[in-house]
Amino acid sequence: MKQLNNANVTLLILGTMLLSSSFMIERYTSMSDGMAGLIKGISFGLLILSLIVFLKRRKQQTQL
Repeated sequence: MKQLNNANVTLLILGTMLLSSSFMIERYTSMSDGMAGLIKGISFGLLILSLIVFLKRRKQQTQL
């Protein structure tokens, strides 16, 4: 398996931590639906961006 670059791992960790934190915060405190949706949307966006960066780098490495 090839090594993941630092940007990809950082985006993956940030997205995962933000998503799990939003569920924990929502469980123990009162949060509006808009704020919860915004946080979850940003976290899913980071996860998808991480996947796009990974696939783009993988495609570049196979072309070399």
